[in-house]
Amino acid sequence: MFAGSVVGMLLGIGIGVSLGRHCGIMGAMEGIMAGFMAGIMGAMTSIMLFADNLVIFLYIVFGICVVVLAGLSYMMHREAGSALRENLKTNMPNFVIACIVLSAVLIAIMLFGPKAALVYV
Repeated sequence: MFAGSVVGMLLGIGIGVSLGRHCGIMGAMEGIMAGFMAGIMGAMTSIMLFADNLVIFLYIVFGICVVVLAGLSYMMHREAGSALRENLKTNMPNFVIACIVLSAVLIAIMLFGPKAALVYV
């Protein structure tokens, strides 16, 4: 499964990038993500790869994710550039507090909501 997944990913990513690059960086990243998903669907990610080089496969997945995040960062820099600093009107402490509160609410829903991890019937 490992060799087939890696070959499928490389082939899918290559075709996806070559077809998506005509639409810009976002198209190329969509091609990378589509090829990545197409390559690992045959192996069902970790279930069938558990006994067949899963750790090596996770390093490959990490590398692909780093490439996609770098592409997103480049796209944001290219599209917005210095406009981000000029239009920044958000108070950072308020933003961090809002993020923490939202995270706490979502975690509480996941833990204590219906059909959650800590539901006592």
